[in-house]
Amino acid sequence: NSTRGYPKAVGLYEQRLVFGGTTAQPQTIWMSESGLFNSFGAGPDDEDSIVLDIVSSEVNEISWIAAGRDLIIGTSGSEVSLEGGSSGISPSNIRQRIRTYHGSKPQQPVLIREEVLFVQGSERKVRTFRYDYNIDGYTGEDLNFIADHITEGGDKRVAYSQEPDAKLYAVTNGGKLL
Repeated sequence: NSTRGYPKAVGLYEQRLVFGGTTAQPQTIWMSESGLFNSFGAGPDDEDSIVLDIVSSEVNEISWIAAGRDLIIGTSGSEVSLEGGSSGISPSNIRQRIRTYHGSKPQQPVLIREEVLFVQGSERKVRTFRYDYNIDGYTGEDLNFIADHITEGGDKRVAYSQEPDAKLYAVTNGGKLL
C-alpha cells in the first residue's frame, strides 16, 4: 500500500507470481500459491505461498527478479539464487545462495537464452549472470571490459533485439545510444 510501499520488482517462476522489495520490507520476496497468481495464502503445503527475506550482512534492496535455471534475485549489493528440490520451490523446501557480489541497478534485466544481463549498480558495467556447469556455479562477467569508456556517465536502460540481428542496446544517462 502507499504507507508500506509497493513491490519494486515483479516476476514469474514455476507458476508463481513473485513480488520483491517494498519500502518497509526492502529484502522480502512474496511468491503466490502455485498456479494461483492472485492468492497469497500462507501455509505448510507445497502449493502454498512463500514469504522469504533475502539474508545478507547488510540491507540490500531488491532490484529485479528473473527466472532462469533458478529464481534469480538482483539486489543493490549481490545476486542471489533461490532454488528448491527436485519438485521445485515450496514453503518447506527453499534455499537461497548469494552467487555474486556485483550489485544491480533497479531495472528489469534482459534475458538472452540461458543468460541474464543486468546493469551493475554503478551503471558503468553490463554484466552477465549465468550458470556454468564447469564450475557448478554462477558467473557474472563484465561485458564491456574492452571498452569501459563507452559507458561513461552511466547506462540508463538496456534492451535486447533478437531479429533481424541479435543486438543489445543501451541508452546512457547522457542520451547516447550504444
